[in-house]
Amino acid sequence: MKRVILICAVAIWAVACSKSEDFGVQVSNDTLDAFNDRFPGAKSVSWDKRGVYKVALFSYGGDKLTAWYTQDGVWCMTERTLPEGGIPRQVVNSFQLDEGRTGKSVLRVDHLTRDGIEDIYVMVTGSDGDMTEYYYSEDGIQVKTVAGEERIYDDYRNEIVPAIPSQVLTKVAEQYPNARVMEVDVIFPGIIYVEIIDNLMLKTMEFSLTGAWSVTTWVVSEQFVKTQASDVYDAFLELGYNGNTAVTSVMCCETPTSLYYWFKLDNNGMRTNVKISSDAQNIVVD
Repeated sequence: MKRVILICAVAIWAVACSKSEDFGVQVSNDTLDAFNDRFPGAKSVSWDKRGVYKVALFSYGGDKLTAWYTQDGVWCMTERTLPEGGIPRQVVNSFQLDEGRTGKSVLRVDHLTRDGIEDIYVMVTGSDGDMTEYYYSEDGIQVKTVAGEERIYDDYRNEIVPAIPSQVLTKVAEQYPNARVMEVDVIFPGIIYVEIIDNLMLKTMEFSLTGAWSVTTWVVSEQFVKTQASDVYDAFLELGYNGNTAVTSVMCCETPTSLYYWFKLDNNGMRTNVKISSDAQNIVVD
């Protein structure tokens, strides 16, 4: 009796694996159906398991692609390594101009298509043991840089959009109608970060885990404040910080009730924060 059960179990396992086209990984029919619907006629398909995801590696339209699916067969992301001629010119130009990287060798350029947000292009430099990744929007706005020692995994699973309350994206659209969502991160115990590009500026929106928006921040230059918010800049100068004080950064911060500028200062190693409301009437120094 035990022998019959064992034979049946092996037979069932073999059938399930044959459906996945890879005897090392079992893939559900829902996942296979979703894959075939999205990539009809895909060739040389093999499946891998990475963390909680099932990953298809295959050829499609002459390219080598990697597609990520949840255990329930929901598509999350597709990776494609681009040929040199397939990289958007704005991405190449920005990469070469940013931080003096002209002439820096590029190991490869990956194109990530994800569910619900904008595509992103990753310029990978260095070697296999020491890589740095530069992330860009299609129009060449740099979203972030990830050095090799900062990477948790040796793949792009961290770029998959996590499950978030529906009101988060609704609020993004209401608050910044022209914004493009580039990245979503959930940081426990209680913050959702949404990176957007709004009017060609990279901004970070913060939400609670229930979807309540608390603040949006973005970097501006001291010159920007001087020319675009002169009352704020005059109020800052009146505080009397002398030439020994360096402005290390200026952030513009928007909340549901206010807009203010946050100056971060360094005076011979002493750090100071100055926050001035957009009407220059409220000033906080700490």
